[in-house]
Amino acid sequence: MRCEWITHKGKSILYSDFSNIRVPDEAIKLLEMVDEMFPQKGPKVRHLMNFTNAAMSPDFMEKAKMVGKKHYSIGYKDCYYGVTPLKKVMLNGYLLFAGNASRAKVFDPGQPLEQALDWLAEG
Repeated sequence: MRCEWITHKGKSILYSDFSNIRVPDEAIKLLEMVDEMFPQKGPKVRHLMNFTNAAMSPDFMEKAKMVGKKHYSIGYKDCYYGVTPLKKVMLNGYLLFAGNASRAKVFDPGQPLEQALDWLAEG
């Protein structure tokens, strides 16, 4: 499944798998699923987004900004995995807009996904 709740080290994590999505409308549909699922577990949501080999459009970025602001109060940690330098530029803009740069961490595609999950499960 592209969007599901998983458990890692006893912590519930919303996993959003954008990897290999190359069609903007598919990414936006997945983001809409994230929007619906995010509030299901209450406050302190830990969210892992996998962007390995994904293509993001300006429309996706606008929608992501809206979703980020909507759920800011219940978010605890955000992890962006598989982010290449070009995507990192767009992501930094999103983090500034959403105001959650202090509780987010970016992992590049060369790092094990397990490291991202471990970081999310801390604290």
